[in-house]
Amino acid sequence: MRPNRPSPLILQVEDTFRVTKHDLKVRPIYHWTPARIRAHIALAFMTLLCVRHLSYRVALQAKPLSPEVIRNALVHVQHSALQHQRTKRRYAIPSTMSEVARTL
Repeated sequence: MRPNRPSPLILQVEDTFRVTKHDLKVRPIYHWTPARIRAHIALAFMTLLCVRHLSYRVALQAKPLSPEVIRNALVHVQHSALQHQRTKRRYAIPSTMSEVARTL
């Protein structure tokens, strides 16, 4: 007898809920008008779509990474912008990046 395994679709749905709750920090919002409810759902869906597409593109280019790993790597990427007072020329000094951020 084969053990019961969840279908790949169920696993994907569960992973999507995990991403929306944990990585995107989507929480219940109490809206009263239909337009605001639709707007909230549309924004949450577009955000999820962007996260999924980003994960997909990263997996194609490098290796599969979770949305949380991608976000943590990119949130620490910074640069200092300097402008020469006389010439008005601008310079950017990047911070040190993690290996994951460099890969992205």
